[in-house]
Amino acid sequence: MTANLAQTETCYPDSSTAFTAPETRQVQPVPIHIRIERVRLDLVLSPSGAGFKANSESKWMWATSTVLGTPLGFITLNQRGAGAGGEIYFGPQLEFACRRDDAHARFIPEAIIGLIDWLRVHDICMALYAEHSRADEQLATWLVSAGFLYTGCHSADGKRQMICLI
Repeated sequence: MTANLAQTETCYPDSSTAFTAPETRQVQPVPIHIRIERVRLDLVLSPSGAGFKANSESKWMWATSTVLGTPLGFITLNQRGAGAGGEIYFGPQLEFACRRDDAHARFIPEAIIGLIDWLRVHDICMALYAEHSRADEQLATWLVSAGFLYTGCHSADGKRQMICLI
């Protein structure tokens, strides 16, 4: 099944694309693919193939690449619970392991916006959180261009915290 969201094409697993693993006889879904104008995000299956979570720590990991197949890195959504100081979070933490070179860095904001649009359309969470060190101006620029706002708070390790309401 394919859905178009503004300028975003999303492919979801359905009964015609699922496959049965011969050794377990269990139906395993294929990853969800989000394709934006110049960027593609692929939801990575868990190592066991048992679902969409990237590992046992409640992470959803998205492999990002250009539509031509050049790898850009990974964007991870980490589920957050109550903080140590009693804070309550209404959505996952967004984390990045992406290319920072000039030729590819321009694609990252588009990938973030595409993921936010997908989360919004499917009503998966109310907010996304992100943080960056004071020295990481490139990540700060990416997040602001994707619609994140500063909360005025800092994490325990001094990073500036941001939020994006979905």
